[in-house]
Amino acid sequence: MRASMRTSLSLFSIEITIKEVLLMQNIVLSVIIPYYMETKEEISPLLNSLNLQLGFDYSTVEYILVNDGTNNVFPKEFLNSFEKLNIRTIYMSEDLGPGLARQMGIDNARGDYVMFCDADDVMQNIHVLSCFIEAIDVHKPEVITSTWLGEVYNPVTGKAIYIPCDNDITWVFGKAFSRKFLQKYDIRFHEDLRSHEDTYFNNLVYVHSKETFKLPITSYVWIYREDSLTRMNNKAYTFESIPDFIKSLSKVCEKIEETYPEQMESLVIHVVTTIFFIIHHRDWLTPNRRELFKKTEDTFCKLMKPYIKYYKNAPADLFIPIYNTVRTGRFINEVETETLGDWIKRLSL
Repeated sequence: MRASMRTSLSLFSIEITIKEVLLMQNIVLSVIIPYYMETKEEISPLLNSLNLQLGFDYSTVEYILVNDGTNNVFPKEFLNSFEKLNIRTIYMSEDLGPGLARQMGIDNARGDYVMFCDADDVMQNIHVLSCFIEAIDVHKPEVITSTWLGEVYNPVTGKAIYIPCDNDITWVFGKAFSRKFLQKYDIRFHEDLRSHEDTYFNNLVYVHSKETFKLPITSYVWIYREDSLTRMNNKAYTFESIPDFIKSLSKVCEKIEETYPEQMESLVIHVVTTIFFIIHHRDWLTPNRRELFKKTEDTFCKLMKPYIKYYKNAPADLFIPIYNTVRTGRFINEVETETLGDWIKRLSL
């Protein structure tokens, strides 16, 4: 990251008490919670779900609220009402987005490990943190993962349903990361990504990590909000942000080519097949998405052209299992309108 950005990220303030300083001397886990315009009513369920956690020494966990450059300040008496939580608040000088707000939390964390929560979500049960801390104490892995739930509104029944998300490298939910591991490989949220910032961060983690421990629990619930960016306007963001998704993946390729070039063939195969199957899904092949389809292909050509050589040079025994895995995960019960090979030729790559 450029020195100028690292300097600009230092323009913040921290509210902290003497009591909190004393508590920070033995922090195992830092729970980082960026927030923007969430109200007390919206953040209370998360803080309550954290305040109800059982089975560990509360002095070993800190909770860092990162205010992403707004005037939205929670009163001390409100935060103090969650009596078990050792809460610190960081105030950023400007709105830099959730990724750099999380990075600010990492840079100021005291814990051996960091975990991320969104301000309007909840922990799935009261034993989540004790399970993570036990895994840290016993296994000391680079990364800890778990299953988490995505809450989805069912318009037919009018009720919510919960979809398990497992082995997911798109979102940072339900995971904990060793700070030493992140520092060793200089894994940071990218300064140029305001969307799909998790994709960049998690892919770097995935490429570099050799010691990952999977907790056999469901840890986190991504709460449904009609007005959330990813769900409003009939999930328009899901489609409209794919060019940004490609940008994030190209940044991953750029970083890995510098550090782990031997990983590039596998990585680029994943990227190429993922984008191919995403935009060849039937939901994309509609008249109202023709312009977006063209924009997405143009973005793919521009950003992935420097790396397509790795895809073309990859041996079949590496390509085939990745292709089948991505197709199964992204394209189940679908039929291609063109083959992957024909698509690459049509794009003149």
